[in-house]
Amino acid sequence: MSPTERVDLSGTWKMVQVENFDAYLQALGIGFVLRAIAKMLSNTQIIEQDGDSFYVKDINTLQVTVTWDGDVLRGYTETDKGIIRTERYIREDGTMLYVSTL
Repeated sequence: MSPTERVDLSGTWKMVQVENFDAYLQALGIGFVLRAIAKMLSNTQIIEQDGDSFYVKDINTLQVTVTWDGDVLRGYTETDKGIIRTERYIREDGTMLYVSTL
């Protein structure tokens, strides 16, 4: 898929669903009390896309390096617990799916 055919991920994206978040936070070494607080917080990301260049603003994340893999935007962040890998893509219903694994 060429850059001109890629979907534009620009916009403000509000998290509306989270799966396995508690297990993910446990893998990062986050204690019970902070995990309970984190699960109550809402997350919003602002993505500005210019071709293959991105600016991703998320107050709860570290610096993320991103690359295209077909129509999926893949990212990684190095932490002291390992590499956090992310995937973002747009579903047919227009919502963005964001997957994060350690």
